[in-house]
Amino acid sequence: MCAIRREKIVANMKYALQVRENYMKTDDKIINEKMEEILQSSWAKKHRVIYWIMCIGFVIGGLTLFFIGIHQKESTSPFENVFGILGMIFWGISLASIPIYMVVICLVAKKHALRSFKRESTQIKQTILGLSKNGIELTPEEFFKIKSQSSLPREYNFAGVYIIFNESKNMPYVGQGSRVFDRVGKHFSGKGNGDVYADYKHGDKFKIKMISLKDSDCFTLNELERKTIMTFDANNKGYNKTRGNVN
Repeated sequence: MCAIRREKIVANMKYALQVRENYMKTDDKIINEKMEEILQSSWAKKHRVIYWIMCIGFVIGGLTLFFIGIHQKESTSPFENVFGILGMIFWGISLASIPIYMVVICLVAKKHALRSFKRESTQIKQTILGLSKNGIELTPEEFFKIKSQSSLPREYNFAGVYIIFNESKNMPYVGQGSRVFDRVGKHFSGKGNGDVYADYKHGDKFKIKMISLKDSDCFTLNELERKTIMTFDANNKGYNKTRGNVN
């Protein structure tokens, strides 16, 4: 009886797993089809003008070849018959439309490049903001308290970037370091950014955020620093003078 009961349980489990697998496949198929439909619809709406321009261009080109071909069979001068005249007219229209095609193609390419850049920038900003929220955040007082310990905890001195944010002036400063905790300390001791140190000594309120390179999707410190500077617009609204190291 126990063996029969166990076989029934196993059979029911296999059936449930099969149903779940079929449901997931069906669900994925519906989602993929819906996404494809949305993408195709979006592409058609945004590029309908280009489709029409291309179709008109093909029609004009075809008519040009057609009339010139008929004309070549019947006479040698392009203006001796109607076909020759029409061929020359469409040939002129074709030549005149080439700059228009080039301008349209350039505008569309530029538009797509800008949209792609904005989409990528938004994704980068969301990622960096998420890392900064989940990373280490300290006040200068907390920073120096940890620094005064005889042995610095390893979780603080990693390779990464830091954001020193002047809350009084709403100004960020982004930097990088292979030992990020040690690097932050230089800015509050006069051995780092002079403007940050001057405002700190003046009494401005600061907070410090640190992001580990290991926790990010970046391959180098330079890449992570550039993305962080872009996210906080530190080269325009903060202490940074550049957008970060290129290499």
